[in-house]
Amino acid sequence: MLKFDLKNIIMNRIRSITFVFFIAALSLLSSCVFSLFPIYTDESIAFKHELIGKWQDPNDEDDYLLFEYMEKSEIKVDVQTADDAFIIHKGDTITDKAKIEKIWQDSVKNQLDNALKRFAKNKRYKLTVGDDSETIIYEAVLVEIGSKIFMDLYPMEDDKFIDGNFIPVHTFMRMETDGEQVVLTQFDMEKLIDLFESNKIRLRHEQTDDFILITAQPQEIQKFLRNYSNEKEVFEEPETYVKTGV
Repeated sequence: MLKFDLKNIIMNRIRSITFVFFIAALSLLSSCVFSLFPIYTDESIAFKHELIGKWQDPNDEDDYLLFEYMEKSEIKVDVQTADDAFIIHKGDTITDKAKIEKIWQDSVKNQLDNALKRFAKNKRYKLTVGDDSETIIYEAVLVEIGSKIFMDLYPMEDDKFIDGNFIPVHTFMRMETDGEQVVLTQFDMEKLIDLFESNKIRLRHEQTDDFILITAQPQEIQKFLRNYSNEKEVFEEPETYVKTGV
């Protein structure tokens, strides 16, 4: 399970600014890399509709991921039919005007909703991460970098851990899905720290013994991810979730 501990929200002072790493609050992110800026640019955002739904840790029924559309359509559809109209619906001939209009309204609205979801510019998910009885909600964005997909997470403004005195930050991990499973792979923090300390990774950042806060711009972060996305030694073992429902 993605390792969070709600009792130990990570806090540290860097250059007199207090950053609260809400994303470390649940077991989803035990060794995450934090970033002041997102890792995506408009042209790099990806979207997979098959992610929508609930994904369960097969080893713990209380640990799950719930992906939802960020915004749902509120379109109202008004359908009017002639008095002598009829339709064939699920094998039955419907002649009642009110029933016909209701069937058409539902059908047209569903098609419009689906079209809007497919072509929406706001390609973001509302991601709820559950760990036992606790949950935290994030804005999740998929980012296509080279041949890999990464997921950028940012705490939602209305989340219970957000406070006006703190600045929430982004974190990210590699993600794969085949529609049946979601596989999340985090960076190995110790190995990354070694690479930063040896100057093998040249990326603007702040660092303590326990974590890294990247302060570089999205394009610079993408270059780093492109260079290391296939390096197995800098990643931890993957975490797998299976789909349980939509």
